[in-house]
Amino acid sequence: MLYAVLLSDQPDIAKATMLSYLGHYPSRQTYTTTLQMLRNKDAMIRRKALMALESFPVKMLKDPAKIVRMEAARQLASFPAGKLDAAQKILLEKAWKEYESILKFTAERPETQLTLGMFYLQRGFPKKAEAAYKEGLSLQPMFVPIYVNYSDLLLKEGKKEEAFTLLKKGLAKLPDIAVLHHALGEKEPQKAIEVLEKAHKRHSGDRQIVSALSYYYKQTDNRGKSKL
Repeated sequence: MLYAVLLSDQPDIAKATMLSYLGHYPSRQTYTTTLQMLRNKDAMIRRKALMALESFPVKMLKDPAKIVRMEAARQLASFPAGKLDAAQKILLEKAWKEYESILKFTAERPETQLTLGMFYLQRGFPKKAEAAYKEGLSLQPMFVPIYVNYSDLLLKEGKKEEAFTLLKKGLAKLPDIAVLHHALGEKEPQKAIEVLEKAHKRHSGDRQIVSALSYYYKQTDNRGKSKL
């Protein structure tokens, strides 16, 4: 009945009403159908689809498959537990612990530490996130995503110089990685220019470095130097 209405030429108000119920019946089919409704031209239907999607992860915490429960726990990492009733809150806390435990099973991998760091940050534990990022870099000092995420965390905590130092440390090890140049440049163009100029002396033929330098010269109104 629900799908018949949503996929028919019924009035939009009827479809919006049906969407209100989909969140109460979590399944692959209802999830897929709700995603399809996000592309509907009617704003009311798109709004109802978003509201329905919000309830899916909570309900999927009871799924018999661990992999589904873990994905629900990940998606709900930043969900305000105060919005849940007592039983749901207990269920969510249990899922979070299970998710963390599974991640720690492969804690020797830098990508796991990155995931743990992002999870802790979403949960509101920046100190734990920082510890995970540090551990990830100790495991693999060449792991670029942690440099980017860790520097973002440091900036949010007001540790601007530490963030720049971290990115420059990454660039010293990985001078040809454009994303690190970009991350530094977005945070402080002038400091990015200083690092890039040093890198350019060592790698004068590197097109990414030349391109980044040209871009940041323009950003700082240094038009003369932008024509490398």
